[in-house]
Amino acid sequence: MRSSRAFGRTFFEMGKPSDLIRLFGMSGLLATDELRNIESQYGIELGHTQKLTAESALAYYPQFEKKLRLEAAAMARHYELFYCLENAIRILIAETLQESTGLDWWNSGRVPESVRKEVGDRVKRDVDSGMTRRSDAAIDYTNLANYPSSSSLTGMSLGQSLAANELSNV
Repeated sequence: MRSSRAFGRTFFEMGKPSDLIRLFGMSGLLATDELRNIESQYGIELGHTQKLTAESALAYYPQFEKKLRLEAAAMARHYELFYCLENAIRILIAETLQESTGLDWWNSGRVPESVRKEVGDRVKRDVDSGMTRRSDAAIDYTNLANYPSSSSLTGMSLGQSLAANELSNV
């Protein structure tokens, strides 16, 4: 690069116009990345990127029938609720068992062997298929179908088990 003066300012001459375009694009990417970091750090939304709305998502997948896209958009709301519920239950189970059993609650015998085996199989399938593990926490490989069977942690239902734990803390 060499420097030139034009209209009282110093400019750097690039070899080709495509270099200037590339530099402009990279500057934009860096600025966007910094704005995302600020949004994440402070929990704010600066509005520098376009958010995908349900309407824009419908237009984004034109290769699928409109009816199918509308059904998917409606199901997305249900998935969000299901995801929150399932993870809230996982957190409650993990915290409750950790308080009563200790850090190694998963291997304490309180979680049925059938659940632990099923989780081990899921982890192995993920790893064998080349997928990145979704979590280091075994409970994150459980699903709601496991909870009724894993609620027999002490021969009680999960609700009874949690209620007994809460009562013992009173």
